[in-house]
Amino acid sequence: TVDVHYSFADSFYDLNDATSALMKTKFIVDGEIVRSDSANVQVEKSSVFSPDLGDEALVAMWVTYNDPCVEEIISEAKKFAPGGQFLGYLGDEYTMYSELEAVFYALYFQEIKYVSSTFSTTSVDSAFYSQDIRFPYRSLKYKQMNCIDGAVLYSAILEKLDYETGIALIPGHAFVVVWDPFYGEWIPIETTVTGDEVSSFEDAVYYGWDAMADPGLEIVDVHAAITSGITPMPVGTHECNVDNLDEEAEIYQDLIGQVSGQDCWDDDYGYLADGQCSWDELAVCYDGIVYWADEG
Repeated sequence: TVDVHYSFADSFYDLNDATSALMKTKFIVDGEIVRSDSANVQVEKSSVFSPDLGDEALVAMWVTYNDPCVEEIISEAKKFAPGGQFLGYLGDEYTMYSELEAVFYALYFQEIKYVSSTFSTTSVDSAFYSQDIRFPYRSLKYKQMNCIDGAVLYSAILEKLDYETGIALIPGHAFVVVWDPFYGEWIPIETTVTGDEVSSFEDAVYYGWDAMADPGLEIVDVHAAITSGITPMPVGTHECNVDNLDEEAEIYQDLIGQVSGQDCWDDDYGYLADGQCSWDELAVCYDGIVYWADEG
């Protein structure tokens, strides 16, 4: 048994349509060719994700966290982050949630629209999925994404920020999850509400927890996949189309800066930043205490 490490030209990753090709293989031992073969093969376009059963971790190949476009959106997200910086797991659970929220609003104000499309998570012959996935830069460039696009985009950004992420799969749907070392559990973010003008970060987490209850839930640990050697595909340099969010960030910081106390953790609503209302506006966090509407 030998390990085979593949290397392809950039044009391989830019295929926009399926094509046929001649694949040649050559085995050399001690300088002598011991076997040489060639075969006609069908090469799928680079955006199609259709692994064999058990190979779902290959979705990590689309989590292109080293893409310069990911760096650009992180620059905008810093404007929403506490102190204008990301600490990742070096901070506490409150800064972690604030940083996840910063990423959410950096994408929210990019006005990326959700585009519905079929996401197959049922077994068809040997393939478990068959999905055309946009690379993160394409979601940013064209301002649109479906559920799996959004999960991959969030995963790429958060992996670049040294968070450990996964992609949660339920029948017909996908969303991102982030590992919370403080509580030892995955934090779900329903990425499809990113383009919803009336939804907040709290909504995204709330809807995510609701989806986590699906009996068909399967979580692909993207961070573990990348660590094990599944390398994200190269994407080169592309137009990113990331909007400057100075104005939106200033308004946002003014809103959350009106109260300067402690954040809250509520059993019903989860994390609430100081001065922040719950998703249904029945509760508000003030200086570490959750106040309920029926108590004035």
